Amino acid sequence: MQRAVDDSYDFLITLDADWSHPPEILPALAAAAEKEGADVVIGSRYCAGGDVEGWPKSRRLMSRVVNSIATRLARLPARDCSTACRLYRVECLSRLDFKKLRATGYAYLEEVLWHLARNGAKVVEIPITFSQRRAGQSKINVGEAWGKLQVLSRLALAAALGRTK
Repeated sequence: MQRAVDDSYDFLITLDADWSHPPEILPALAAAAEKEGADVVIGSRYCAGGDVEGWPKSRRLMSRVVNSIATRLARLPARDCSTACRLYRVECLSRLDFKKLRATGYAYLEEVLWHLARNGAKVVEIPITFSQRRAGQSKINVGEAWGKLQVLSRLALAAALGRTK
């Protein structure tokens, strides 16, 4: 992200390299940013038309619970806050002080989104079908899950106290 800011990119698109995010979504992410004037476009499993294929019920439940906490308690402006399938308008990223971000691991996704939203970024979601990975192995473990819950708790407390940073 910092590299995109330093090199003055217009947009930064991220997605998982394990084929769980469909690469054919790239033009739709860009089109949504232009059409909607969005600063962040999320390829969402959980908005209308989105879906998940190949996950066991336990993984679906865990993902839904984490996203519900993010949306309801941390007041993140999306249904799918934990996906890396995103387009960012780099101008908005440039307003972040990356040195102040504290999340490690995958929790950075929620923390970046929280800060962008508090800085006035417009967030929209477009549907994707998320598929079980075709390459690599999951890095999700108990430590990663615990770290994510800690970050979400911190963001939820800050949201409840009306903090913007």
